[in-house]
Amino acid sequence: MRKQNQLMDMDDELLGWQVRNVADVEVIPADTGSTSVVKVKASNFEANRGDRIMPAPPMHTDKVLGLVLPISNVAM
Repeated sequence: MRKQNQLMDMDDELLGWQVRNVADVEVIPADTGSTSVVKVKASNFEANRGDRIMPAPPMHTDKVLGLVLPISNVAM
């Protein structure tokens, strides 16, 4: 994950950050102390220093709108 742009409201208050998915990775079990080892499965961009790794939420593709949404935001 890579920070892209700040998202601001009309009063110039920070709402959050736009982020970009850099790559899909798999955590490899390793005895390396506090450091994790990952295997890149698919890459959208070259990973740079400062990029962050975080678990991806389960996703759902809305067939009507063509959007990919986190499952927690999908009305059941």
